[in-house]
Amino acid sequence: QARDTVISTRSQLAEVIPGIGFVYHPAKKVSLFGGLHKGFAPPRIKDAITADGVDQELSAELSWNYELGIRADFLQSFHLELTGFYLDFENQVIPVSESSGGTGAGLVNGGETKSTGVEVSLSFSSANIISSPWQLSLLTTMTYTEAVFDADRFIGSTENAINIKGNALPYAPTISGNSLLSVLSPIGLRFNLNVQYTGEQFTDVKNPEKPTANGLTGELPAFYTVDAGLSYEWKKASTQVSCSVKNVTDERYIYTRRPQGI
Repeated sequence: QARDTVISTRSQLAEVIPGIGFVYHPAKKVSLFGGLHKGFAPPRIKDAITADGVDQELSAELSWNYELGIRADFLQSFHLELTGFYLDFENQVIPVSESSGGTGAGLVNGGETKSTGVEVSLSFSSANIISSPWQLSLLTTMTYTEAVFDADRFIGSTENAINIKGNALPYAPTISGNSLLSVLSPIGLRFNLNVQYTGEQFTDVKNPEKPTANGLTGELPAFYTVDAGLSYEWKKASTQVSCSVKNVTDERYIYTRRPQGI
């Protein structure tokens, strides 16, 4: 006879997560900043245990994270932020790939990895330089990242094992970016146009470029999407109405090869 079963347990976890940062202002509208932080993230239950109750044996993500950057305002309406970063993972949890012995759409321990890159952000607003009921703003961000395995790790059978040290992490595009254009009219009607770009990325730890016939592995080509939106703020009624159109250009692209193909 079937019956409800309640299983409960208790556990405790303690971790010291130090960090230090600084901000220095060499000029009125310029600031230099940097930081060193330890990263710690235990696996979530929904990632660590499958729907069938199988333990994925995920370890916590541990890393040391470094950043150094500059922020500056210039020409009254421009804001620039440039940041370099380095992420040194003792263990990073990554999307599963069949070549690494995983199945399904879960996650696996990726081991030691490192990510080095730079992010630049530039924003503009016409409000401070043009006396007009019309307002124009633009925000553009771009990120360049090299994320690779940083320790010897052999994949495959003993006879045909491949060392993936130096290979790119799966689903980690080298270049990604986003641009948002916003126009506000005198009557409170706002138009938004958002363009998002995602560069080429590998889906498997072995980094095969050519796709297989079943679609499980292979490089994902770069793609971009364009979204548009309209919104109206009726201040007297404290009401805002909005609508949006996703993927205006009807771009056709491969988003993922997980868990079992395109």
